Amino acid sequence: MIDCGVNRKRKNLPSCSVSTSSFCSRASDQFQEQQIDLFPFLNNIVIKMGEIVLQTYVADPKRDLQTLECYKLNRIYMRMIGQWPFSPLWQQRLGICVFLFAIGNLYTLEVIHFYQSRKDLDALIEGFAPVMVNTASFIKLGTLLFGAKAVRELFTRMQNDWNTRTEEAEKRILEQYANKSKFLTFGYTVYMYAAMVAYLTMPTVPMVLNVLQPLNESRPRELPSHAEYFIDDPTQHYFPFFLHQSLGTFSSVTTVIICDTMYVTYVQHVCGIFAALNHHLETLVNEEEFEEDFYDANKNNRIFAKIAWCVGEHQRAIKFAEFIENTYNISNLLQMMMNMLVISVTGVQTAINLDKIDIVVRFGTFTLAELMHLLYNSLPGQAIHDHSTMIFYAAYNCKWYVISKKSRALLKLIMLRSMTPCQLTAGKLYVMDLERFSAVLQTSMSYFTVLTSMR
Repeated sequence: MIDCGVNRKRKNLPSCSVSTSSFCSRASDQFQEQQIDLFPFLNNIVIKMGEIVLQTYVADPKRDLQTLECYKLNRIYMRMIGQWPFSPLWQQRLGICVFLFAIGNLYTLEVIHFYQSRKDLDALIEGFAPVMVNTASFIKLGTLLFGAKAVRELFTRMQNDWNTRTEEAEKRILEQYANKSKFLTFGYTVYMYAAMVAYLTMPTVPMVLNVLQPLNESRPRELPSHAEYFIDDPTQHYFPFFLHQSLGTFSSVTTVIICDTMYVTYVQHVCGIFAALNHHLETLVNEEEFEEDFYDANKNNRIFAKIAWCVGEHQRAIKFAEFIENTYNISNLLQMMMNMLVISVTGVQTAINLDKIDIVVRFGTFTLAELMHLLYNSLPGQAIHDHSTMIFYAAYNCKWYVISKKSRALLKLIMLRSMTPCQLTAGKLYVMDLERFSAVLQTSMSYFTVLTSMR
């Protein structure tokens, strides 16, 4: 361990003890003054690359996850569902219990009705989609509940990344990707809630028409979804049951939005780390510095120290990506299978009711929402693949021909590892990216054709 006293001059950063790799990263600009020779530490750096030991950094309130503006919507959502790791325990338990109750009781009634309609194909098709959506909501809630420690670890790593960034370029890159996740969160929220409103309000159109364009007899009233309320005619208590289903559907859709947007936020943060590393590699060498003295030991040592930090940063970003993959891969697998089925079934429901505009709008919107859900969960996998791959080209395109042999050897470690891109998968079986997204659409269309022929 080395005492990094050079950081005492920086505001809000006390003297701290860090590992050799961390020292190399934050004190590279002091090598010329201190004349530190890193040769004795070469083996230790390579063995411990990627291990950045965070000791006594003081968090900047402007970069606190609890106050950052770009994560405001995510904080609101996570507090609603009781999964914000910095909330009081009672608030966490209350939030999750409310959502479990709101989704659970409607889900139970829908499953009972679905089972009772098992001999009626049309009823099964119509009741399939709401049941699957609530099933997906429970899967996402289970991922949050049983992976609570993993969620806290992800937030902790994000906070550490924000706290330890001292260069303005790094801060700007992280802010850029955080704002991108904010935009994706807002856009996904608007679309999913719009689809939910269309699904819930279309059954009320006959009642509106009864007022605006009355007929000799009232038009029939329908609830948004089929659920077994154990009475002969649920429409006799239409408004209480409509309110019950609306609350359950709102809770279910909100759960999907919260989990999906946090998943995208984690991935965008990792992409920001890769982008910051890409920036460091691109600006690694200033060729003009070596024009006067190519063999200057101090300059070569500074370059070596920067590359050593890049090796550690690259390894840490990969571990972050692998942690996200291990947390979400089972959930992704189950959701992927349900997405294919729901897209096919709702497509059939739309196709066989083209003469009924209310059903077409309801289930057509539902189908588009499922497509958006599938695309939204595929984009992060494509993004993390692309960002982890671009590190190879950044390392290759830097001016490696003017640096020492030992620095080139260290640079090769980054290039070799980046040849294997990071991936997000569904159960380690299916890679989540745009190519597989199109494959899922083709499979869904095949199921759609089969179901249509059966109908």
